[in-house]
Amino acid sequence: MDRGKWYPSTPYIKKEEIVNGMKKVEYRVGFRVYPDNLSQPFENYKKFWPGKNLMKDNRNQTYYGDNDNLDEWIPSYSRRIQK
Repeated sequence: MDRGKWYPSTPYIKKEEIVNGMKKVEYRVGFRVYPDNLSQPFENYKKFWPGKNLMKDNRNQTYYGDNDNLDEWIPSYSRRIQK
């Protein structure tokens, strides 16, 4: 899968630790969206995952996108994190 382009995602874990006296922050990011928490109509997101249907995660929440096997830890300073 091409992760070189922007995909809607949901950060769901924030991990902080001190490394060599400096704070290190990472986010666990799932490349999926939950219909209850969208800023745009749900139909606008279908173009990112053509051919996929709504699915249930391990917390029994409905989502659209990739399953948790493709989740990543991304550091807070990464350009891949859009604030």
